[in-house]
Amino acid sequence: MLCDECVDFKDKVNQKNKLFDKIQFVLDILDLIREYDCFADVYWDKKYNFYIECNDLFHWATTDEIKITKDNFELLKTSLKDAKETSVNGEMWGTSLFCCRVKKMRPQGKYYTHIDENLWELFDYCGPERAITIFNPYSKPKKAADNE
Repeated sequence: MLCDECVDFKDKVNQKNKLFDKIQFVLDILDLIREYDCFADVYWDKKYNFYIECNDLFHWATTDEIKITKDNFELLKTSLKDAKETSVNGEMWGTSLFCCRVKKMRPQGKYYTHIDENLWELFDYCGPERAITIFNPYSKPKKAADNE
């Protein structure tokens, strides 16, 4: 009887530890979102799974999101930091950079027209150049300095 009670107690402790881990992870995400002021790009579901919205980033006229996990949380932090350090307006592009790094894919060509040119190199490192397709109908534009 004592062994069954011990096993039951151990299971309850494990459940509580998982809950505490989840709460800490949620707090870490919220703290990062606050620090980089990227609330508009993040949403969550009833189970407190967090996602970065990346509509039209990869494919024309599509919706997409990347789930924030413990496995990619450090990459999110690094992406936000890299974008902020590279451009005056970098904070607004850190979440998109994160999505590209997770998918190992550059944004679609037309999307570059919205991104600060100082950040283009960071996005280019995310993956190979994109082929022109129905979902990526435009090639990446040339930098303004290249056009002079």
